[in-house]
Amino acid sequence: MNKQLLLTFSLALAGWMPAIGQGYAFQLKTAGYHPLENPVLLSDPFDPWDDDEWLLPIGFSFGLFGETYEELLLWQGSLYFGGDSVFLDAFGASLIDRSWHNLGLVSLSPISYQLDGAPGERIFKIEYERAGFWDGALADSISFQIWLHEGKNLIEVRIGPGMVDPQVYQVDGWDGPYIGLANLKTDQYLYLEGDPAMPDLYTDDDNTEGLLGTPAEGTVYRFFPDTLLLGTARPAAPDPLELQIVAKAGVLSVADLPPGNWQRATLYDGLGRGLRHWSLAGSRSANLLLPELTAGFYWVTLSDGRQLAVGRFWAP
Repeated sequence: MNKQLLLTFSLALAGWMPAIGQGYAFQLKTAGYHPLENPVLLSDPFDPWDDDEWLLPIGFSFGLFGETYEELLLWQGSLYFGGDSVFLDAFGASLIDRSWHNLGLVSLSPISYQLDGAPGERIFKIEYERAGFWDGALADSISFQIWLHEGKNLIEVRIGPGMVDPQVYQVDGWDGPYIGLANLKTDQYLYLEGDPAMPDLYTDDDNTEGLLGTPAEGTVYRFFPDTLLLGTARPAAPDPLELQIVAKAGVLSVADLPPGNWQRATLYDGLGRGLRHWSLAGSRSANLLLPELTAGFYWVTLSDGRQLAVGRFWAP
C-alpha cells in the first residue's frame, strides 16, 4: 500500500470518547459502585426467580439505534426493546437466584429498579444484587446495574462486587460474560471481548466470544450514540492539541505524543468495525503496521486510560 495519509488528531479530556461508526460507540470508565436506595423490587422475596421476565416502563422516551422506546423487557440480564431484535446483553450468563442452590424459600438475589433525577436528565436504573449462576455454587455471585440516561440515550453497565469461579462460565462454553448491543434488523453489533479491563470490540454479529473473566468491581462499560460519523470530532476541551500522524507504505508512524501512559491504538472503518489493535506499552512514538485499506474514511483512537486522541482520515 504505497500511499501517504495525513491524520489530524484532537486530544480530548478523559471521559470523552468520539462516536465511531453508525449506531453506538463504546467507552470504558471506572466509578464507585453504590447499591440502589429504596428501589422498586421486581423479584418476589418468597419466590426465588430462575427464568422470570419483567416488562418495565422506562419512565421517559429512550432512543436506541434510531428508534424510540417507552418500555423494555428484562430477562436473564438482558434488555429487549420492542421485541427480540434490538437488545442489550448487560451481563450475558446463566443467571439464577442463589436460593436455588440451597433449596431455600427466600430469595437471596433481589432484582430491582429505580427512576432518578429531574425531567430531561432522568436515569432509569436496574440492579441485580448478588445474582447466582445455574452452574455455580451458593458462593458464586455478581452484582451489577444497568443505567439508561434520558436525552443522551446513553447506556451504562456498572459492575459491582462479585466472586465467580471461572468454571461457572466454562460449562456454557465461555470464559466470562458476554456484554454488548445488538440490532438484528440492521445488522449492527457492538460487543466486548478479551480482557475485561481493556476489552476489544467485536462488531460482526452477536456470536461473540465474550470477556475473559469477570469484570472488576467499579468497571463501567458505557455505550452511547454515534452522531459524528460525517462530521469532525468534537473535543471536550477548548483549543485541543493537534497531532499530525503519517501513514506511508503500510506503516502508521506515531511520534511526539503528549505526556501520558499511552497503552493502545485502535483502527476502525467508517461503519465502526474494529480492524486492528496495537499495544503502545506507554510509548510516545511507534511504527504500526496497517492492514490493506480500501478507499474510504477510517478512524484511529489512542488511549492512555485518562485522555484520548482521536481522528479521522481518508484512504484514497
